[in-house]
Amino acid sequence: MIIYGLYASYGGAQFRNESYFLVPLLTTSKGFVLALLMDTIPSLMKLIKAARALAGASQDELAQEAGVSRQIIIRVEAADETVTVDAVEKVRAALERKSVVFIPSTAERGPGVALSKTG
Repeated sequence: MIIYGLYASYGGAQFRNESYFLVPLLTTSKGFVLALLMDTIPSLMKLIKAARALAGASQDELAQEAGVSRQIIIRVEAADETVTVDAVEKVRAALERKSVVFIPSTAERGPGVALSKTG
């Protein structure tokens, strides 16, 4: 099972380009947690509107599910870099509860979103 979390290259309450990354966290048989670098928070924010559309949720519904204001959803969808990482993480988690899967970028393509078949 892969659990997603945030990796910070340095501290702070807000992200700055290339500073915070969404990473899958893998637990080994010895209990170690491995963080595999994925995509930056700004690139994740650019996927939120598409993810919300896939989930069939309005901005108001997503805000309620995430426990944030509708204004935060608007700012996240606009990739406003003053939004806190915590707020972006709440929105991402709410979308994942609605069966959205965030797909990491590869050398051949950028990041993407899809709906889980098991959700």
